[in-house]
Amino acid sequence: MYGVSIVQPAALLPQVLAVYVRHDIAGVSLATWLLLTFFNVMWAIYGTLHRDVPITVANVLLTIFDLAIVFGVLFY
Repeated sequence: MYGVSIVQPAALLPQVLAVYVRHDIAGVSLATWLLLTFFNVMWAIYGTLHRDVPITVANVLLTIFDLAIVFGVLFY
C-alpha cells in the first residue's frame, strides 16, 4: 500500500500538465476539483488520526495536486 500511496496521486499528473504546460482548462470542472480537494483533506485527516501512513500520504499528495489544478483553473 505504500507504493500505491505514491503512485495513485501520479495519475493526476496528466491533468496538472494539461493545465500548466498547455494552459488547457477546457472540460475541467472547478466545482469537481474543489470537492475532490475537500474529500482528500478529510481522508488525510482521517489517516492522520488513525495513524494510517498510506492513507495520509496518498491524500496529502492528492490534495496538493488537486489544489494545483484548482489554482491553475482560477489562474488560466
